[in-house]
Amino acid sequence: MFLIIIGIVTFIVWVYILFVREWLDKHFQGTWYAWWHENVEDVLWAKSRTILASRLYWVGGIIIAVHDIAANAGVDWTPFVNQLSIWIPEQYRGLALSGCFIFTGIAFELLRRVTTQAIQEKA
Repeated sequence: MFLIIIGIVTFIVWVYILFVREWLDKHFQGTWYAWWHENVEDVLWAKSRTILASRLYWVGGIIIAVHDIAANAGVDWTPFVNQLSIWIPEQYRGLALSGCFIFTGIAFELLRRVTTQAIQEKA
């Protein structure tokens, strides 16, 4: 359940950054959103999509670390992992993980090309 919530929150943040943010900038200038835009975003990701992507990538590392610590303590994660990946056939689970890393690598490269300067300066 925890991983599902983390995944949903990550998805919502990505949708906000990639799609909703520009629309809000155009329609809500000079309101509460300006405060949010200037202060909160600057603290969280310094107005850089690349920094945001790398910080969201930390979540995966934290989850793997917790998984390894719990596995060394004797916790059996097999039923939980099988329940999360039930829609992926067992013989393709390794390929799905590799595909995830390939996709995120491509995303990082594209984000780096787009964000050579801060988001605010591009507008």
